[in-house]
Amino acid sequence: MRERLTIALQQLPNIGEVTSISAQGASQWATFYQVSTNDNTFFLKCTTGTNHMDLSLAEVKNLQLLSRSHTIQIPKVYAHIREEGFSAILMEYIESLSNPTTADFRTAGRQLAKLHRCTAPSFGLAYNNYIGSIPQVNNNGSKVAASHYMDDRLTPLLHRALSEGLLSSNEVCKIEGIYHRIDAIIPKEPPALVHGDLWSGNILAGAANKGIYYIDPACAYSIREMDIAMSLLFGGFNQAFYEGYDEIYPLIKGWRTRVPLFQLYYLLVHLLLFGTSYKSAVLRCIKPYQ
Repeated sequence: MRERLTIALQQLPNIGEVTSISAQGASQWATFYQVSTNDNTFFLKCTTGTNHMDLSLAEVKNLQLLSRSHTIQIPKVYAHIREEGFSAILMEYIESLSNPTTADFRTAGRQLAKLHRCTAPSFGLAYNNYIGSIPQVNNNGSKVAASHYMDDRLTPLLHRALSEGLLSSNEVCKIEGIYHRIDAIIPKEPPALVHGDLWSGNILAGAANKGIYYIDPACAYSIREMDIAMSLLFGGFNQAFYEGYDEIYPLIKGWRTRVPLFQLYYLLVHLLLFGTSYKSAVLRCIKPYQ
């Protein structure tokens, strides 16, 4: 693979001669590399598998969308490589610290709030994309937040979980049993441009006082509290992040009571990716609304 990557990289203009490609880890659906040239250092995210082109193209579109918002800080995209059997995104290499500072978190919270101020006439996007390797429906064009959340987010994952034997028909019915309450629960706010997969693994603290970078987005014009709920799923960020956010775009009263509702989507994603160890957490999410 490295030989094929080197050949593909050398066909790109303005990156210099490739001097080394070193592995930097992997996820279930991608392998990461540090690419050194005689001019620069880059980060390369390589995707293989049957849907590699769709995954990488969606991520490029997501990053371009976020870049055009001029709000949060993201790595620069230099190239999208498309080859037989794999795709790769050549990006800015971020020299990162182990932990962001309190000031970094506060600034990042303000930036996210500015991102959420970006809106659109309807929920979704012009294209479908992915959260991790799970397809994410965006193009139904709903103008109602509750419909977007049920039809574009929950229902496709519930059907897949049922078909894969991860949830029983009775469990799916219990979850769908809260649908009649969702419209009354979700605030009537305009669609917000969201990161879409906002957990601690998807933020990087840039060295040399460069602040926080947001990576691996699953964008849509969606419900802004979904980003907040996801950020809290595995412990949450430094409190300064939420204080900074509230300075720019305060959350609607009662938002904490809605956190489990929005975490339901992300836990369904984890159920599909990692299996039944997440089932009990999925079912706990609906208890406050039964």
